[in-house]
Amino acid sequence: GSALGLRWCLRLANGMMQARARADETLGAAAHAIAFFDADGRLSQCNAEFSDFHRVRGESWRVGDTAHDHFSRLAASGLAPDAYRREEAWIAHETAPYLPPSDRRLKVLPDGRHLLIECGRRTEGGHLVTVADVTDLVAARDRAEALSAERSEMLAVIGHELRTPISALVGALDLAADLTGAPRRVRADDPDRP
Repeated sequence: GSALGLRWCLRLANGMMQARARADETLGAAAHAIAFFDADGRLSQCNAEFSDFHRVRGESWRVGDTAHDHFSRLAASGLAPDAYRREEAWIAHETAPYLPPSDRRLKVLPDGRHLLIECGRRTEGGHLVTVADVTDLVAARDRAEALSAERSEMLAVIGHELRTPISALVGALDLAADLTGAPRRVRADDPDRP
């Protein structure tokens, strides 16, 4: 009986180790930064991209850290200049995207990169956080908005530039028609139109 129980325990432990190895391999192959937080909000596992995104002069997340722990350490070490003289407010602001429910948030880093942080909803086992560098997408959106504004302005100018001479020409033709006694042209916007 005990040998059978021991074999079962060994098989279970082996299966768990293989599942963990597959999870580690999957995390490492992910294109985005991914982190798992336990039910208490402590980092339990993350990939290298997550650590790299959050590294400040060698300081990064540590397994077992909450978001508050991580950002408090950065503020206390002087590695976060934005936190100077407003540590608690800065810590609360930086921590919020990593706590459910936060949906999606865009965060601009001091180096100008834009990160999209998405926090999954809380489950009994914790929550998942993904971080993607969307700097190129934000730049493309900004360029598209600028081009759209330029196009609108150009069309407004062209419309004005065309309307002015055309209005003068139409007025001159109407005046010529009145002077010659020719039948008056009926315009769609004419209030005297039958």
